[in-house]
Amino acid sequence: MTVDAPHFKIRLPRSLKAKLEQASRLSGLSITAEIVYRLEDSFASVETKMLEHRFDELDAVKREIDDLQKFVDNGDADKQAVANARSQIESLQRWHGLLIDQISHLTMEVSRQQGQSPPKRVPRK
Repeated sequence: MTVDAPHFKIRLPRSLKAKLEQASRLSGLSITAEIVYRLEDSFASVETKMLEHRFDELDAVKREIDDLQKFVDNGDADKQAVANARSQIESLQRWHGLLIDQISHLTMEVSRQQGQSPPKRVPRK
């Protein structure tokens, strides 16, 4: 933790403060370092969940593109229905590309966070 880091006052229930103090003693970290470590870890979990959600969404979009392409390739529909399906495919392909970009960004962020080691332990006197 750098000296020039902004200060932040917060009110905590006594029971939560006691848990933080105990965790701090067990980990050998200062209370501040313990809080920062736990907060950063919680955000990594959120980004991991977001990444999983984006992969699910990507799969759903791909399935929809494939279904529409089969409809277009079938050749049984009228020209207007085929034109509408092609328009939907183009929109879905743009969304697919945006999802891939988001997944790439989230993957790099999660990897960066997972590569971070826990804060250094503070020697106790």
